[in-house]
Amino acid sequence: SRIGGGYGDYVSLGDMHIPPVRPNVGVWETVDTTNDSWSYAWYDQNWKSPKLICERLVQVVARGGSYMLNIGPKGDGTIPAPAVEALTASGEWLAENGEAIYGASASPFDQGFSWGDITTKGNELYLHVFDLPAEGMLRL
Repeated sequence: SRIGGGYGDYVSLGDMHIPPVRPNVGVWETVDTTNDSWSYAWYDQNWKSPKLICERLVQVVARGGSYMLNIGPKGDGTIPAPAVEALTASGEWLAENGEAIYGASASPFDQGFSWGDITTKGNELYLHVFDLPAEGMLRL
């Protein structure tokens, strides 16, 4: 899609855009950043937390897409410390929960829930609870 001219074999839905409902476009991706900038910007200190990065990854997988995360290295090639910390923690989460992400498919539902989202693999449902409801019940 990014090559332009209709030559790509997938669709980019828009930078930093995660659709609230599964798109009907075939193979698609969303491209995100660890903060708000596409390259290193000394003034951009709005770093995404590991929790937010993992939630966004889950949401994209749950809608059937691919998640590409831009890290924006500094001019000398080093990665800003807040990005390293967020990516390290996100990687630790993936090391424990990767079964629900790697090779997983979209949720059987077209959208997420107030409490989180769902990915699938075979006959398994993986419920990703971002915010447990006060009554402690997950409604599907």
